[in-house]
Amino acid sequence: MAQVVKTYAAGVAFEGIAAGRDGTLYLAANTGLDFTRSAYYHDANGQIIARRTDGSERVLFTTPTGSTAGVIVAAPDGTIFMTSNGDQPGIWRLSPGADAVKIATLPSGAWPNGLDFGPDGMLYTADSNLAQIWRINPATGKTEVALRDKRLAARPVVALAPGANGVRFAGQDMIVTVSDSTEVLKYPLGTDGRFGAPALIARGIPGDDFAIGMDGALFVTTHPYDTVVKIAPDGRRTIIAGSRQNIIGATAAAFGTGPQDGDILYVVTDGGAFTKGDTAQGQLVALRPYGRAK
Repeated sequence: MAQVVKTYAAGVAFEGIAAGRDGTLYLAANTGLDFTRSAYYHDANGQIIARRTDGSERVLFTTPTGSTAGVIVAAPDGTIFMTSNGDQPGIWRLSPGADAVKIATLPSGAWPNGLDFGPDGMLYTADSNLAQIWRINPATGKTEVALRDKRLAARPVVALAPGANGVRFAGQDMIVTVSDSTEVLKYPLGTDGRFGAPALIARGIPGDDFAIGMDGALFVTTHPYDTVVKIAPDGRRTIIAGSRQNIIGATAAAFGTGPQDGDILYVVTDGGAFTKGDTAQGQLVALRPYGRAK
């Protein structure tokens, strides 16, 4: 089953999605992106949109011009954290009933992309430009490099895609998609805070973000390749959705959290912004990769 939940206005491109405990979907949307220039974010504004279970929506936060809305994670208490790229890349925190605060500013040239909580309660974000993983204290914003690895890098000069991109934890394991190398890697996190050597989960999948299913399967969005790819626990791969299911520029995915949508994979898209520019219309699409619940 594939259903377009909503098509948004021309020029709205989605980058992230997360589901809160109460079933609210948090969408990271951008306008004003210009992919013809290297500083594609120069005139952009990002927003965090909260979509409630009844379909109503409201904008919780708008970034300063020149800063994008990136990947979102929702803490159990309803606090939202989001990556943002721009001249001053960093991490934003939006607590319930409070104004958004930029808790961490990363150095010029950094590109924070995927974001997730580790088992230690710290935030981890993949740097698509610097071939490393940042560790951020969600309370204080204290930031350090948790991992450097050349396998997280994009090829110099010729790369058309980012390096390290999506990040999710499965227990003690940090899973990372590397878009340019088309690899999906798994790094074990030790009790001392250090990551071990990576294991290769898959190669040949130009992954952006991804969600982890109830059986441990990975559901990987491939952005300009217009697909969602399932990597089963045994390594088998299946394209579960493509352009016929309105997967056009799929950037991120998240499973619902409510009793009615826990088996639904929500996918956000940019509507094909790389080719359509500001006429592209981002969409929210619902998939049932495990079939309809009985």
